[in-house]
Amino acid sequence: MGFPPPTQIKTPPPLPSWLALIQSPFTIPNVAYCAYAFSSPQETELQSMIDSHFPDFQFPAHLKTAVFKRKLHYFLGRACVAQALEQLGHPRVQIETNPDRSPKWPSGILGAVTHTDRLVMTAVTASTHFLGIGIDSEEMSRTTPIEEIAKTFADEHEKQLIHHANLPLKTWLFLIFSAKESLFKALYPIKGEYFGFESARVVSISPDQKMELPSSGSFCIQLTQPKNGFPQGTVFKGLYQVSQSQVHTWIGIPQ
Repeated sequence: MGFPPPTQIKTPPPLPSWLALIQSPFTIPNVAYCAYAFSSPQETELQSMIDSHFPDFQFPAHLKTAVFKRKLHYFLGRACVAQALEQLGHPRVQIETNPDRSPKWPSGILGAVTHTDRLVMTAVTASTHFLGIGIDSEEMSRTTPIEEIAKTFADEHEKQLIHHANLPLKTWLFLIFSAKESLFKALYPIKGEYFGFESARVVSISPDQKMELPSSGSFCIQLTQPKNGFPQGTVFKGLYQVSQSQVHTWIGIPQ
């Protein structure tokens, strides 16, 4: 099971009209990215892409009867990973899924995948460079206003940092949420220990000087509890980018 090696694809067919390869919001040394923006294809259109681009692709057993949207996101995520792995000089394989439904990365590889309703993006790197990496994207047009659920993931200290962020409240809350998602993706694979939003706190933000969108900068996030082999108080540095409708965050834990 897997994607065919690059040597078997002499002239890759063009991407379908509902799918576009886009630039990643981050450029990190030794990290390969792939990002797709997509619309709403029909099931037949997705199957046509699978047949023409990745004929050996197979959905795992737990997705055989899943809804179409879940299958679409899964396939595009795995296709993204395959393309990013190629950039690192690895075979263009279909990665498998761990029992906890997380990606099962090839030996010596670390990665992270993120989805929104219109975007899928992955980052991969060699484990010689990082202990863990996390990437997350959030669509700010979600149905439930984020202000209504902020108390489930942000504390008062974090809310007060908005005065240093130069961002609207809604955008700042999405950034806090996304930063904690990226941290989880970076830390969880190290020892497999789950943790919630209350286990970390964004403690600082440093916006770039550029004020127009897309804006970007860095942040620091601190563990409020010991997790995955790191003691309470450990601080991790991350990057963010904000556009009109999306927030993206990245965290890399160096070796």
